[in-house]
Amino acid sequence: MNGSPLFTGDAGSGESEIRRWILENDWLEALIALPEQMFYNTGIATYVWVLTNRKATARKGKVQLVDATSFWSQMRKSFGSKRRKITDDKAKEIMMLYRSYREGEFCKIFPTTQFAYRKITVERPLRLNFQASPERISRLNEETAFKNLAVSRKKSGREKEREEAEGHAFQEAIRRMLATMPDTLFKERGKFLSSLDRAAVKANLRLPAPIVKAILSALSERDETAEICKDKEGNPEPDSELRDTENVPFTESVEAFFWIATLRLRRWRR
Repeated sequence: MNGSPLFTGDAGSGESEIRRWILENDWLEALIALPEQMFYNTGIATYVWVLTNRKATARKGKVQLVDATSFWSQMRKSFGSKRRKITDDKAKEIMMLYRSYREGEFCKIFPTTQFAYRKITVERPLRLNFQASPERISRLNEETAFKNLAVSRKKSGREKEREEAEGHAFQEAIRRMLATMPDTLFKERGKFLSSLDRAAVKANLRLPAPIVKAILSALSERDETAEICKDKEGNPEPDSELRDTENVPFTESVEAFFWIATLRLRRWRR
């Protein structure tokens, strides 16, 4: 097969689950990497999967990797992308590597667990600062919930015009209210919300939850020096833009993997 079955599909996908099933049942005996430019219409690399449910005792729980990419002879005449061939002598050499089952320059042997990984999602906390500056207030015009205030669901008529007019008036009232807030850079969301609540009460405005969310989005910026944003239960909120994943080998504990990664990062920074 080509190289796709070796890596296509993320953890938990159909392709990944097929590979996991093969390895967990100890059916994969060997993978043999063949030379490129072996076929008429493509120069891609190909691999032989040796599958069996009757492994010899010495091969149980292990997978043999054979690098036969250099075992080729040049053809006298090319046929499209096919410029190389495996002669009988080269084929015998490849088979000898496979049957000898010994590690060397062209052969490596690994336990099946060496090919298993766990996909770990790494979250970093959300840190935002907030400021009711003219520049940030103007961003509110791009927030969907705020724009929808002036959009009527009526198709036409006076009712539609009335709803849109009321929406525009509400939008303008929100802008005026925000303009009365102190031009302070808040590095804690809770304190900014308290200031927003006081300004809304003073302006006699009742802000729906979607509008509060839109205001927070427009008036905020990411700031590593800011306090961590927390949910109603007091748990840190993750920053979706900083979300990352790591493939942790099945043979390592998650804690050990990240501890070693942290040490390497510190050494690199030095």
